[in-house]
Amino acid sequence: MIANYKALHQLLPSFSPRDAIGNEAVIMQRTLRGLGLRSEIFAEQGEAKNLDELFSTDLAQSALLYHFSIASTIPGRIAPLRLPKLVRYHSITPPWFFNSQGELMAQQACSLGRQQIPMVGVIADAVLADSAHNAAEINPYAAKPATVMPLLRDYESLTQLAHRVDALPGSPPLNRPALLFVGRIAPNKCQQDLLILLHLAQKFIAKDLRLILVGGFFSTDFHRQFCDLAAHLGLRIGADLQTDHSADVVIPRDVADADMALIYRQARAFVSMSEHEGFGVPLVEAMFFDLPILAHRSSAVPETLGEAGLLVDKHDWPTTLAALRAILQDEELRSTLTSAMRQRRKALSLSSGLQQFNHWLNSF
Repeated sequence: MIANYKALHQLLPSFSPRDAIGNEAVIMQRTLRGLGLRSEIFAEQGEAKNLDELFSTDLAQSALLYHFSIASTIPGRIAPLRLPKLVRYHSITPPWFFNSQGELMAQQACSLGRQQIPMVGVIADAVLADSAHNAAEINPYAAKPATVMPLLRDYESLTQLAHRVDALPGSPPLNRPALLFVGRIAPNKCQQDLLILLHLAQKFIAKDLRLILVGGFFSTDFHRQFCDLAAHLGLRIGADLQTDHSADVVIPRDVADADMALIYRQARAFVSMSEHEGFGVPLVEAMFFDLPILAHRSSAVPETLGEAGLLVDKHDWPTTLAALRAILQDEELRSTLTSAMRQRRKALSLSSGLQQFNHWLNSF
């Protein structure tokens, strides 16, 4: 029982309060402190206490919660400690997605991370996984099956921000109907397939459709490959949503929360051709904006979506294109999906997640 402890500290390879895992760690810290526990965030890199400080901290009646998402020294350093070790498993991208010269470091980090899964499972006293997909990866090595709890995020605050932005005078609408994807532009996210989808959609559905990609490029190699494919398909890339009217693909820079809320509010559909998602926070963000979702059936995507989106096999382009046409033009389908999204997001809300987190804390 968590009541038997005075402290629960979180450990991360790298910490930023602005990314999904870092944001969850902040929410967990606030919750733990609300329960009367001491709770600090330690990391090898980033905006937190340095991991070395953990070992000079009074750890009497303490437990540790390790956010496992990439290779690090943390498992080896905490394994000898005689105190409860809890693991939050966020999934590790399979290394085979990263094949270019400029992605070798990522390939090695992911490969080493996946090699650490057995060790992390063995040292964990309890595991909390983002999804059943993630749980299945670590369960063979854990003493008991992982508990599944969706990533903690305050989606409601983002939607409230959108209402405030909409109310501002002069808030400009998107100048063309847009498909949206949010996430780093990387091989496992397969944004190159979104270029193909857009090319087909402009040809067979609506010429003025455009694609908005929010997220920086993972590597210069993938950036070059992406731009080469766009040029081959005759798609022009731009960086300004409001002034670059001729761009077919817009990759805006430095998107603030208010701008992100406006993009979610005004896009016509969220489209994902990603081949690896351990959970998929942007899918849930789209649900909270009633934004219809079309996604490739892979990894944890079906589990996260439930009935709240259309799942396709992107290798079947005629069927995928027909599904996109339906999600854009069939108002009855859009209404059905909106109802499903509103039902699904109840289980993915922050309040529901915090209830699950508190229950888990009292179960180990």
